[in-house]
Amino acid sequence: MRLTPNLEELWLQSIISTGIETQLEGTVWPRLKRLRLRHTVNWPLLTIVPGPFRLSSNLEELSIHDSRVAHALLERPFLGDPSSYPSPKKLRVFSAPDLQALTLQESGQRSLNFSDPAENWIRPGLESGSLEELHMGEFPRALPSWFKSDKVRHLCVKQLFWSMDTSSLDDFLSEVLDRFPNVETLETGEVGFSNSALGKAIEKGVIKTVYCARPYSERAELIRWALEKHNVSFNSRLSPHDFAPPPI
Repeated sequence: MRLTPNLEELWLQSIISTGIETQLEGTVWPRLKRLRLRHTVNWPLLTIVPGPFRLSSNLEELSIHDSRVAHALLERPFLGDPSSYPSPKKLRVFSAPDLQALTLQESGQRSLNFSDPAENWIRPGLESGSLEELHMGEFPRALPSWFKSDKVRHLCVKQLFWSMDTSSLDDFLSEVLDRFPNVETLETGEVGFSNSALGKAIEKGVIKTVYCARPYSERAELIRWALEKHNVSFNSRLSPHDFAPPPI
């Protein structure tokens, strides 16, 4: 790390480091623009206390698929001095499906509001208009006023852990899409949005692809209608965010 101060892109997958490493002070890789860390990354340096190192505010893509690493990199290095949080106004892709790990209160109960780390990492890109892809963990029940953008094209809402009936879920989907009116790719996973709610979203004419893990039998009629009438495709596979990057 010390030998590559000008690194701009780092993608790690299936890596195991067992060596004893020491904490790195300050911002490492100040020019880092793209960072992807998958589930299979086992790098002790990323989870040491009080924090491994600070990420640069120049980030354009941030994808972390491990709750421990997300906590260590997105929150821990800045707790002592919250004013030192980066303001990534150029962030184009934010993918942290375990972001709910950052919303834990002292009591161990999940917070129903966005935590400071979530706001600090997401808000600058939403307000600057740079953020195009947003894949995060648990959404709060009451969305903050700043959580909106007409620039986001890919949105994931597949991790709603709090209990909701179908009607409430549908209302939530409608509110979210009103806040992100130009979403072209929507990830719903196994969340139980009704076919009616998804149909209304598709009728707006912006969505092109839906990633949905619900059984085909539950969506068969909707899938046929969406493709025939609106050229919208449903995909039951994992989204591109869940795959390894293509070989260079």
